[in-house]
Amino acid sequence: MYGDPALIPLNIVSGIVDNCDGHTGYTHQWKHVAPEYMNFFQASCDSVSDLESATNLGYGSFTVLPVGMDKNELPYKTSRCPASINPNIQCITCGKCDGKNKFARRVVIEAHGKAAAKVEWSD
Repeated sequence: MYGDPALIPLNIVSGIVDNCDGHTGYTHQWKHVAPEYMNFFQASCDSVSDLESATNLGYGSFTVLPVGMDKNELPYKTSRCPASINPNIQCITCGKCDGKNKFARRVVIEAHGKAAAKVEWSD
């Protein structure tokens, strides 16, 4: 599904999640929505300052790294997205990016696909 799930009212998100076997989700709106959204979605981060802010607010994060950036350059311990390590793993079977998984607090993936070379960080 495409779009930002934080645009869905929290009570509807909660109802959907309560009736699912599992879910994953990322929001770019994490700075602008009620903090309860962190119980359902990872903060989608695009820079070190985003990662720091999201961590300070208590969000789990999903961060796309520019091509060639080493995750060890980040100020926090992170884990690589399992799907980037094993192509047989998909979000639907992994489920770690559900906003509250203590094993997926800060997930990173190197930019990939046609636009990967265009991913840059300004800070």
